[in-house]
Amino acid sequence: MSSSGVLRVFTDDIDAERVFHELTAEGIGDGLPVIPPTQRRIDAMLETVDQPESNLGLVPPLYAELTAWKTAYFSVMSGISPAEFPIVLTAVHACLEEQLNLLGVQTTTGTAAVGVAVHGPVCRQLGLNSGSGCMDGTAHPNVRIGRAVSLVLRGVGGATPGELDMATMGQPGKVGMCFAHEVTSALSSFHGSESAVTVFAFSGTAEVLPLGDCNVAEDILRPLAESVVAARLAMGAPLKRLPNDEILVVPPEIVALLEKWGVNLNQIYERLRSLTSELLERRSRELGLEVNGTVDMLTKASDLRVLVAGGTGIKMTYLPTWKGGSRSVTRPLTATGVGAL
Repeated sequence: MSSSGVLRVFTDDIDAERVFHELTAEGIGDGLPVIPPTQRRIDAMLETVDQPESNLGLVPPLYAELTAWKTAYFSVMSGISPAEFPIVLTAVHACLEEQLNLLGVQTTTGTAAVGVAVHGPVCRQLGLNSGSGCMDGTAHPNVRIGRAVSLVLRGVGGATPGELDMATMGQPGKVGMCFAHEVTSALSSFHGSESAVTVFAFSGTAEVLPLGDCNVAEDILRPLAESVVAARLAMGAPLKRLPNDEILVVPPEIVALLEKWGVNLNQIYERLRSLTSELLERRSRELGLEVNGTVDMLTKASDLRVLVAGGTGIKMTYLPTWKGGSRSVTRPLTATGVGAL
C-alpha cells in the first residue's frame, strides 16, 4: 500500500497512464501497466462477497489486515475478471496458513515466490490453461490470476523490494505464477470433482528430461530424484531437516508411459524416497559432510506432490519449494473465495 496505508480509488474517467504513474510513485504495483481501480470495478469483483471489510487475517511482514475489499483493489489492477476473483481470494487466504511460512517467503534474501495451481471444473469454465505453455505468459487467465495474488501479498503485506522484501535477486515468478492441472489420472496427488486452489512457495523451475529412450520407469524417476537432491545441495545445508514438500509437474505423455507400465502413485513415492535418500547421502559424503544415519528427504507420502500439466513432449518440471521451510496449502474453491482457515 502507499506510505499512508490508504488505497486510492479513482474515477471512471481518469487516464490509465496517469493512474499507473501515480500508483508507481506511491510504491504500489509491479512495474507493469495496471487497470485503474475504480469503485465500479471493485464493486463488480465483490458482487458475491457479503462482508468485504471483514478481517480475513494478517499479511506479513507488516501484518496488515487482509480483506476482500483490499484483495479486489489489487485484483482490478491485475486485469482479472470478476469470475476469476474467487480464485485469487482463496489463494491469498490460503497463504496465511502457518505451514506456508509467508513471513519467510516475503522477506527472505532467497528467490522464494508464491505459486498457484488450480484444478477442477473452474479451469474449463474460465479457460485456465493446463496444457502447452501453461506456465508462461501466453496463458492469459493464468497470468492475470498469478499476478493478482502477488500484487495482493506484496501490497497488503508491505513487502517492498529492498526494504522488507530482501531478495538478493528474486525471480520472474515473483510477478506472478499460476497454472491449471488435471486430476483425472490416478498418478495425480489431487483428486475429486470439486474445484480447488493450491498455493506453494517455490524457488524457480527446473526442466527435467528422462534418461535415454525412456524405456522403464527408472529412466523417469532417477532424473527427478537428481533434481530434488541438487536443489537441496544448492541451499547450503543439505542435511538439515526441513518441513518441506516437493512439487513435480509431469506432462500427459509421461503419465501415459507410467500408467502403461503399471506404476502407481505410491510406487513413485517409494522409489523417489529411496533414490533421494541414497543420492543425498552419497553427494553429502563427497562434499566431506558428516552423515549420521539415514538421510530422508521424503518421510511421508504427503511430502511429494505430483501434478499433471503441460502439452506435447516428455520434459517434466520440478518446482523446488523454498528451502527456508514451507509446505503447500490446498483449499476448496467457493463462490465467494472465503473459507475457514
